[in-house]
Amino acid sequence: MSIVTVPIGLAGLLLYCFVTSRFLPDRAGESKVQKASASEQNHYDIKKIRTVSVIFAAFLVLVALDGKTFLPAHLVAVLMMILLVATGISTVKDIVNSINWDAIFFIVGVTVLSDAMVSSGISDTIGRTLIMMIGENKNPYIILGGICFISAVLTQLISNSGAFGVILPFLPVIADSLGVDLKPLIIAASIACSCGFCLPLSAPSYMILSTEGNLRVSDWIKQGIPITVLCVLLTILAVPMFWPLY
Repeated sequence: MSIVTVPIGLAGLLLYCFVTSRFLPDRAGESKVQKASASEQNHYDIKKIRTVSVIFAAFLVLVALDGKTFLPAHLVAVLMMILLVATGISTVKDIVNSINWDAIFFIVGVTVLSDAMVSSGISDTIGRTLIMMIGENKNPYIILGGICFISAVLTQLISNSGAFGVILPFLPVIADSLGVDLKPLIIAASIACSCGFCLPLSAPSYMILSTEGNLRVSDWIKQGIPITVLCVLLTILAVPMFWPLY
């Protein structure tokens, strides 16, 4: 998939850097992180620096091995916090104050919303709408266009993995009814479900950025729509070139 996703990602990145980033005002205010004075820098504890470096390196290794060790990623993070407190690097109060509770509750709410969409039957309605949009059309670009459109709209409202989970069960039905290859449909849907740039709901990192940068919904929409449209159009054009439907 990298043969398609890398160029699409680069195109979206360039569009953001040179065009849509101008739509994002700076409301973050003064940085919370202040540079230490020269005298403070001279009094840094070398032992603490080495300790933090070792803990950070262990954290990276254990997170990279998530699922291959007895510690899942979330327990690795808890273990690192315990080590920081035990070694005197941080205090419990520092750790609690560093947690962005607004973002955490926001993430939990979106996760619950994703589950509710499946359990309430809304996902079936979305699937039927997708099938009705495509109908009996045999044009590969129209087929992929319908799939990408529904996927891109859905991923603005719930997490990208949740959006793909809603769309995925209906792709084999569409492939079987139209007599097309299933693989390009899955690839197109997975890319489109990653284009949640119009609202800060698609990924936890977006929510954190939104709260820390004091970004409004209107800011996300203005910078996100052009990038989403570009990425979706490139997906519709590029996927059939490398994975033909027929």
